[in-house]
Amino acid sequence: MMRFQSIRTKLVVSIFALTLVLVLLQQATNIILIQTAFSQLVPQTMTASLQNAHTQIQTRLNANFSALEAIADMPMIRDTSIPLAQRAESLAGFVTRNAENGYQACAITDTTGRAFLSSGFEIDVSSDPYFQQALQGNRVVSD
Repeated sequence: MMRFQSIRTKLVVSIFALTLVLVLLQQATNIILIQTAFSQLVPQTMTASLQNAHTQIQTRLNANFSALEAIADMPMIRDTSIPLAQRAESLAGFVTRNAENGYQACAITDTTGRAFLSSGFEIDVSSDPYFQQALQGNRVVSD
């Protein structure tokens, strides 16, 4: 233990030690308060961010489904008296004219599973699960 000869030195050292202890305690308290605030803030922020992302995705999906339903209701698509290949050409023209609105590719399929893509290709989707579900009257979203 240190021995001081002057009471003044003892007083200065004691005040300095007390001040140091108080500053350290205050810093420890600040750290605890900050940790508590962050532990509450981060989950709230994440929840708000996820809800915002969910809302944006839902809005985009609804807009896309509305657009698909509008396309499916077009007379050039619904009229089964028009050959499938000709309806596919009309659909391809529509996609090309509306590319700036985000339309990239579409396909039209008959009940046998023969699909004409807006790119001009013809494929068979009759064994694909989404096509089978659609034939049963279900609404289907697939990649």
